[in-house]
Amino acid sequence: MSADLVIKGGTLVDGTGDVPRRGEVAITDGRITAIGPDSKSPWDAEVLEHEKTARGRGRIKTASYAQVAQPIYSQSAGRWTNYRKHLEPVLPVLEPWIAKFGYTV
Repeated sequence: MSADLVIKGGTLVDGTGDVPRRGEVAITDGRITAIGPDSKSPWDAEVLEHEKTARGRGRIKTASYAQVAQPIYSQSAGRWTNYRKHLEPVLPVLEPWIAKFGYTV
């Protein structure tokens, strides 16, 4: 199956404390379907349960521990608008994807 969108050359941070690395994320039907060194790497749904990994590691020495240890939430939705002026040059490129996934700008 081919992805609707592949983001290449991104910085992948796995939350283990390892050094971030370059990689790809594939998105199909609005969901991540692959993530890793290349978009053909298999998807592991456990990445959505990051709070379990965080709690299992014990104390995380970061100011954002409270955020890392909770399930995925929506209270940050829309915060990107604080940086809208910086994103204005790329919004035309993103418009088809914004529309495809039902977002509003």
